[in-house]
Amino acid sequence: MITFPCTQCGICCQNIQGIDSLSHLNRGDGCCIHYDIDNRSCTIYEERPLLCNIELAYEELFKKSMSKKDFYLLNVEACNELQEMHQVPSTYRIDIKKIIG
Repeated sequence: MITFPCTQCGICCQNIQGIDSLSHLNRGDGCCIHYDIDNRSCTIYEERPLLCNIELAYEELFKKSMSKKDFYLLNVEACNELQEMHQVPSTYRIDIKKIIG
């Protein structure tokens, strides 16, 4: 079973603006109030919102409409684009080969 190969860059946690279900967590600059920038970690990781949990979001919201592989591929594309847009070092890019084999 494959799992999403998150590189823990934190860029998704720093860009939650425009996501209605996470708007209450936006500290005002697009960053989640639970994101610890110094440690690049979520302070509520075990209780994080559904959309912040790739595995659970797939099972609860997307399983009926697409394969896990396709869901992961869409998330990898979005993740890598967001990283590039915010000039996150390329060492954090997700290698798509980890998904497609």
